[in-house]
Amino acid sequence: MLVVQEHATHCLVVYATLAELANGQKQLMLASPISTYGQRGCLKDGMRETEIRHHAVIHSSSREAWWDREETARGMRLGPIPVELVGRQTLDRWSRVRFDNVHTVTHNFKVMNIGMVPRGYHPTILTNLNESLFPSAGPSHNPRRRT
Repeated sequence: MLVVQEHATHCLVVYATLAELANGQKQLMLASPISTYGQRGCLKDGMRETEIRHHAVIHSSSREAWWDREETARGMRLGPIPVELVGRQTLDRWSRVRFDNVHTVTHNFKVMNIGMVPRGYHPTILTNLNESLFPSAGPSHNPRRRT
């Protein structure tokens, strides 16, 4: 189950329960932050292309994904992620999730459910994670090897 949760002033995409202890009460989860970057998305001043390529649009499933063409020109290529929001929760049109910034969510990390990613988009999240965390290395390259 993929859930979007809110903590204090920022949101996290919680990816999956990785392990459950024998008593079944404690879980280990991974999450990535959601930010609007001051209503600028990936056009925020000082954001490098190497950072931009790890971001994707995250949006309400009741709206189309939106991004600025310049974000794509600067390297944002990961698939957009819709969220079925609950209650009065909202996501700004500039909301972006950064897939290379993964945190462990522990039992004492207080979060609030703001919605769920539809099951049909779980493969998109896994693809985005793989492309960000395990980029294709291309030809064999070992920087320590001398030629």
